[in-house]
Parts: sequence; structure tokens; C-alpha cells
Amino acid sequence: MFSLKGKSVLVTGAGDASGIGFAAARALKELGAEVFITSTSDRIYKRADELGVKGFIAD
Repeated sequence: MFSLKGKSVLVTGAGDASGIGFAAARALKELGAEVFITSTSDRIYKRADELGVKGFIAD
């Protein structure tokens, strides 16, 4: 497996826990990336807490 340590990644559409954006964010975090996630709803904050990353609402 390769490492993304030292890399920053922005994942959009990560507000749905069963969606591809959330799954991608989780995988990227496991590979060592610093992950930032966005969604159009405030549920992004719960997803961010679950992953231990920073979440932002995108208007």
C-alpha cells in the first residue's frame, strides 16, 4: 500500500455516511492524508467527527 502522509485532500459530497464521498474520505485518511470534507448540509460536522477530520458546509 502507498502512503499519502504529508498530502492534503479535499473531498466533496461526504455528508452521507453511506455515500462514496464519505468512503473516499475514510480511505484517504487511512492512507495518511490530511482530509477536509464538504457537504451542503450541516450533517457534515457529524461525519467530520466520525472521521476525525475537518468538515465545512459548501453553499
